Amino acid sequence: MPFAKTVNGHDSFPAVKRLANNDVLQTNVKDAQNTYTFETLQESAQYLLNRIKIKPKIGIICGSGMGSYEQNELCPGSIAESLVDKQCFPYEEIPHFPVSTVKGHTGQMVFGYLQGVPVMCMQGRFHYYEGYPLWKCAMPVRVMKLVGVTHLIATNAAGGLNPTYKVGDIMIVKDHVNMMGFAGNNPLQGPNDDRFGPRFPPMNKAYNPTLMEIGKQVAEEMGIGDIVHKGVYTCLGGPNFETVAELKMLRMIGVDAVGMSTVHEVITARHCDLTVFTFSLITNQCVTDYEDHYEANHEEVMDVGKARQPILQEFVSRINGGTTRWTLRRIGTYGERESTSEENKETDKQLIDRERKDSCGKSYSVRERERKTSFLLPTGSHMPIHARKTVNNYLYMYTIILFCLTYCLVLYRILWYGF
Repeated sequence: MPFAKTVNGHDSFPAVKRLANNDVLQTNVKDAQNTYTFETLQESAQYLLNRIKIKPKIGIICGSGMGSYEQNELCPGSIAESLVDKQCFPYEEIPHFPVSTVKGHTGQMVFGYLQGVPVMCMQGRFHYYEGYPLWKCAMPVRVMKLVGVTHLIATNAAGGLNPTYKVGDIMIVKDHVNMMGFAGNNPLQGPNDDRFGPRFPPMNKAYNPTLMEIGKQVAEEMGIGDIVHKGVYTCLGGPNFETVAELKMLRMIGVDAVGMSTVHEVITARHCDLTVFTFSLITNQCVTDYEDHYEANHEEVMDVGKARQPILQEFVSRINGGTTRWTLRRIGTYGERESTSEENKETDKQLIDRERKDSCGKSYSVRERERKTSFLLPTGSHMPIHARKTVNNYLYMYTIILFCLTYCLVLYRILWYGF
């Protein structure tokens, strides 16, 4: 804003030039076209593909306060720091990448193995309140897609609006309310490139139900089922925390947790056909009472993240393994993942042999189930499992029919001719 000049003892401001309608139109068109093109993001992806040693299928976005580097400063890095054979690429070295400016967000892309599974971890995200448009905040998701990622695990720190949630609880996101989208702000605004996805992507199944069930099962296995919930998340622009009136309104429309990220990343992920699992760490209680003098602050957010760091790391690791097993069962092969060492090949075998539950609730390993379903056809057959089960069912049915016919013939002979 121009400084005022004193004229005759009064402040005088220079005249402000009013933009013409055409100037406003040209400015809007220029802003709408100022997005990353498919070719631009291919350059970012190719930079990484030329340097990495693995082929990640799962991408992870770390939220605030999920790791530590300094005594009083937290970074979303405990998950990234636990990777094996990792490679790190600072954002400033990746072509066309923005840089995270928030305390607690490191700003690098990390590749490595998490529990034997190759992953791509975004250590530090971009926020709308940093001055970046939403399409730029969500651009790393498209880079993940171009690198080869098929599944996204997004984490965040959020305020608990549901009165049953406590600080330190985990909320598996089952749906979201896109408040910024209500105001006309969407990461998919502007010309659509069909190579990324359709013009009008559906969002009624933004969060994969099977992965949500895997998340709940993992929580029960870890003994933390009582602090893991399913709920609705919303993203506001920030950086200020919400007023009492705003929080009351959000609670009325069914929101359980409030944050400043994730929704635009999920929208972009679903647009490019990534399978999504998201959870929030409840780092503070939302104030919905004017008599409550508590005030939320970012330091508390990071402190809670630090306290829950070991649990979150194990939770994500197990979900990562469960996601991989589910994906491989769905595509019917384990050949999609390449093992680069004998240790990783052994991990593949261990993943296959892990127990899972059938529809009756009984636990069997994959090999035990193969033996149990193999009635006449040998288990060692080279036929795929699902085809072998079908053949076994038919053979079993034919055997029963043959037995019944034999019994009828014997009974007929006895009744007609006698003993």
